[in-house]
Amino acid sequence: MNLPEFSVKKPVAATVLYLGIIVLSIVALFKLPLDMLPDITYPALTITTRYQGAGPQDVEEKVTKIIESQVGIVPNLKEIDSTSVENYSIVQLRFDWGTNLDGAANDVRDRLDYAKRFLPDGVDRPTLLKFDTSMMPVMFMSASGRQNYGRLNQLLKDEIAEPLKRIEGIGNVMVVGGLDRQIRVDVNKNRLSAYGVGLTQVVQALAAHNLMVPAGDINIGKQSFFLRLPAEFKDPTEIARTLIGNFQGRPVYLGDIAEVKDDFAEPLMIARKENERAS
Repeated sequence: MNLPEFSVKKPVAATVLYLGIIVLSIVALFKLPLDMLPDITYPALTITTRYQGAGPQDVEEKVTKIIESQVGIVPNLKEIDSTSVENYSIVQLRFDWGTNLDGAANDVRDRLDYAKRFLPDGVDRPTLLKFDTSMMPVMFMSASGRQNYGRLNQLLKDEIAEPLKRIEGIGNVMVVGGLDRQIRVDVNKNRLSAYGVGLTQVVQALAAHNLMVPAGDINIGKQSFFLRLPAEFKDPTEIARTLIGNFQGRPVYLGDIAEVKDDFAEPLMIARKENERAS
């Protein structure tokens, strides 16, 4: 007996059956969970590496290809895509659906730790990112300051972002688009040649004078104190007084061959609010 025949011969039973199906459908509909941003984890990982001052070709040859060769043997890896731009290497890894992404991320981190020994000096530590819809921002806010726009970024980080991070339920707060403080050292090429100083010597001198040196510990009674020698720069004036070398019996300071300025870094992202610079 097929369904149409059953419905004709036993209309009461067919009606009860259909009503039961409708009731169960309505109950299931109201119990169906709804989420504006469902928790969906795509089987993909992204590796970003910063190589400041390098062009796209240098980034590809010295960073991207090395990372690709090291992470290419990770299990369940389906596809590798890479992009090399000025200062940055971006490597995207796509895995088969059903892959344990946490385990894959651990394998990739192990390979990145091994790859670091082959990367040139000056390359930042590779950053591994996992795309997750729960990480997408749910609120954007902007702020602008006409009086002192240069301090706006730091002010937002200290007074707004950090207190918000301590609120229960907030995963992360990011401040983008403003200006970050940077000490610029503009070396005069002619003075550099006149004093017989190389640029490498300048870099080494700055690194050697900008240190926080541990000096062990000391025990006094039942208390133990950790000692350190603070030798980090505190202001541009100290940087300008850094000893670079000697020329004809007289010391050569950084201020003799370069101009030290308390400036801002070149912004990687620009935000605007009502035709004004904002963060």
